[in-house]
Order: sequence, then C-alpha cells, then structure tokens
Amino acid sequence: MVRHTPGPWFNNGGIIGPKSIYNHSDNAVCVVGTPNAQTEQDTANARLIIGAEKLLTFAQLVSDFFTNDSAGHAIYLKEQADTAIDYATKGG
Repeated sequence: MVRHTPGPWFNNGGIIGPKSIYNHSDNAVCVVGTPNAQTEQDTANARLIIGAEKLLTFAQLVSDFFTNDSAGHAIYLKEQADTAIDYATKGG
C-alpha cells in the first residue's frame, strides 16, 4: 500500500499565487487554486487538505477506541477531534 506524504502539513500563505501545501521537510505536497485568482473556497480547500492527516489519525483512534475501550480514552479522543476540526476549518 502506498502511504501519503508524512506531515505535519502547512500552508505557505499563498497571498498572491496559489496556496501550496508543504510537509515538515518543506516539500510541496499539492497546490490549491490558480495564480492571481485565490478565492475563499481555495482557502477553505487548503485548510481541509492540511487537516486531512489529522482527520485520518482521528478516525484511526476512534476505530482503536471501539476495538480496545480503555479508561480515559474518551478525553483523548475529544482532544484529538478538536485538533482535527481546527486544522480542517482554521488551518491549525
């Protein structure tokens, strides 16, 4: 199975041109939007892409929770859910 580019991912700001999403090694993962034509939707899409890895991690934690229910796990899941939501809606 091919794995995705390791994160964390972040946005370069893309004030004029497209929003480029980079990984922790400053390698471009993808580009969202077109040069000189950034929209609010492009920004929202970039935030969702940045949050994708955290959303995947959260889904895996939820799966693990239902497989191996343990005390205190629910609080950790809530914290991870809040982090994933922040990344997907605010970019981190």
